Amino acid sequence: MGSCRPAAGPLAGYRLYSERDLERPQEILGWRALGFSLDEIGGLLDEAGHDRLSALRTQRELVDAEMARLVGLARALDRAIATVEHGDDQEEETMFIGFDPSQYEDEARERWGETEAYKESVRRIANYGEEEWREIKAEAEDIKALFAELKLSTATAPLAPGLMRCFPSATPDPDRS
Repeated sequence: MGSCRPAAGPLAGYRLYSERDLERPQEILGWRALGFSLDEIGGLLDEAGHDRLSALRTQRELVDAEMARLVGLARALDRAIATVEHGDDQEEETMFIGFDPSQYEDEARERWGETEAYKESVRRIANYGEEEWREIKAEAEDIKALFAELKLSTATAPLAPGLMRCFPSATPDPDRS
C-alpha cells in the first residue's frame, strides 16, 4: 500500500507531514473502519485511475448504509426491550424488523452447503411460490396458536396424566396446597 512519507525530514526529532501526506492513511483508516482487509484496501488504492473523491464518497455511502442498518437494529431491540419490560408477548410480524438474515447466507452456505439437508432446503425453497409461502405462514400461525392455547391450559388446569409423566416438576404437590 505504500508508506506515508513526511514532506520534510526530522526537525527537532519530529517528522513533518503535509495535509497531502496524510490523505492516504486517512483513506486507509476509512476502509479499515468499514471492515475491508489490508489486501482489499491495497487493491483499491493501487487501482489504475484511483480517484480519492470517488473513494471518499463510496466510503460515505457505505457508512450511511451501515447507519441505516444499525438504526433498524436499534429500533428492533428497543421494541423487544419494551415488550419484556411490560411482560407482553412480542408480535411475530415485528420481531425481526431491523435484522437482515441475508447477510448470513454466505456463512450458511460455507458451513452447511455440502450437506444433503442444506441442498434439499435450497431446492425446495427455490420452487416455492407466493401460495406456498402463504401456506407456510398460515401453518406457523396455527402452531403458534396451539402453543398459546397449551400455555393457557397448563396455567389454569393440571396436566393430563400422560404429560405429568413427561413433566414431573409440573405435578401438583399435595403438601404445597
